[in-house]
Order: sequence, then structure tokens, then C-alpha cells
Amino acid sequence: MTTLYIWGSDAGVSAIFPECQAAVWLADGATDVVAANNTNLSSVGELPVMISDTNRYQGYVAIATQLGLKFTLEQRALVHLLLDKMSAVANYVYFINSRNYEGYTRKQFARYFPFPMMYNQPLQFYGWAQHQAQYAGLSTNKGGFFSFDVVGPTEYVNDDNDDEIVEEDEKQLPAMSRLHERQLVKKSQTKAALKEANNAAKCLHLLDEILTPLKDAAESKVVFPLLVAYIQSLTNPDLPDQFAATYLNNKYADLVSQAQTSAKSWEGDSRSIRGPQGLERPSLTNEIRYALGQYV
Repeated sequence: MTTLYIWGSDAGVSAIFPECQAAVWLADGATDVVAANNTNLSSVGELPVMISDTNRYQGYVAIATQLGLKFTLEQRALVHLLLDKMSAVANYVYFINSRNYEGYTRKQFARYFPFPMMYNQPLQFYGWAQHQAQYAGLSTNKGGFFSFDVVGPTEYVNDDNDDEIVEEDEKQLPAMSRLHERQLVKKSQTKAALKEANNAAKCLHLLDEILTPLKDAAESKVVFPLLVAYIQSLTNPDLPDQFAATYLNNKYADLVSQAQTSAKSWEGDSRSIRGPQGLERPSLTNEIRYALGQYV
């Protein structure tokens, strides 16, 4: 018996992780699917992973191969393109874009993990998304648009009371100091908005580069599910910032429509997803057990 571990809940696969959705579609009910949200189950700390009695199959390609699917050299190259550059775009949309991170992504992790574990995982993905975005060419500067030494504004996970704190501090400042501070804040916000708009434009240009060689992807049983999963992820209607969805719907309307139709026809494959049990659960207690060498 094999088990496929993914990100999500018993209600469905997480839109943040398209590779997991594609793996579920490939499995097509042939394996038990568990929305574990537990990277300790993976030997490389990533999901999806499929575990049998004797082996662990890490990632989309290994899972597809284990399920009996074959890759040509061209198909393998296209899958790598999606897992490399399309993944960078998706990670930018969900982790680097401040509106989406604060308005959607962070809230999803609060559903996936118990307190206080919901704080650490999104920060790890935030750091990885920075690295991946730079590697994929979203930055033209040597240091990149994203500083690895400065904590990004989206990394503060308990900032709901920040406005009250700022107002209280302002009362202690002279009038000119408060005015100067507000000017600096406004300037900083404007600069951040321009930088984010520039990064978004680069994402859209990268999307064009990715989608051009994928025009015949529908003919491939191994490439198309992964492409559909990424299209569905980028056009997620629950995201506050719809810049990627708007672009795809305008320029690639036929592809988006085709992806939506295919996803709807495959959605029944997600109905058997269950929640984690025992050592499958992400918890502080299980963290200790993993450290002691106890694994699923």
C-alpha cells in the first residue's frame, strides 16, 4: 500500500502548492492521499512525497514514474521548466507579493498547523521564494530585488496591533518629528509599491517565456496535469492581488478555459483526501519523535 502526502486539508489540495495537486490527479485514486502538511515525512523536506512499504518517491517526476508513466526527453524538459520557472512565478505570487501573502497565504498556514508551528513554515517558504525568484531571473540587480539580510514586511506575523503601537509612539514625538516620520513612511511605501509593480511585470514576462514552448502540452499525460495545476493556482480567485490571473485570462484565455475544464473533470480525484493521523501529524510532539528517529 502506498500513501501520497500533500499540502492541503480534507476539503482539498492547497492552491499554494500546484505540484501536490498535479500528483493527486496523476494518482487518480490509485493510492491513499493524506493532507499531512508535514515536510518531516519527506527525505528532502518537501511535499508531495509518496511512501510505500520500502521506498519514498519524492516529487512529481518520481511519483509519476512510480505510477507507471513514461517521460520522453522533451516531456522531461517541459516538466523541469514548470517545476523550475513556473514554480518561481507561483512562489512570487503567494509568498513575495505582500498583498497575497498577508491576505491569503499566511492565513492558509494558520489552518495547516497548530500553534505555534504556523509561524515558522511560511517564513521558510518566504526565504526560499526569494532565492528562487532571483535564480529565475526576476531580478536584474546583483543583490536582487529581495534583500536576504533585511526582514521583509510580510515576515511579521503578529502585526495586527502595529497601528495602535505607532499611534502611541507618535504622541511622544515633537510635531516636526512626526511629520518627518510620516514622510519617510510614505516614501518607503511608494518605493515598495513601485518595486512590487516592477517585479510583477517581470513575472508576466517570464510567464510568456514559459508558456510558449508549452502550447502542445495538452497532448502529454505527464506534462498537462502539472501545467493545469499551475494555471489553476495562478488564477486562484481568492488572491487579493489578481495581476497574474488578469494577465492569463486576457492573453491566454483559451488555455485558462482548457485548464478549468480539465481540472473540473479531474476534481473527483480529490474527494478521498483524509487528514493526518498519529506520526503523520505536524505537531511539536511529533517533532521530538522525528528527532529521536521515529518515522512513518
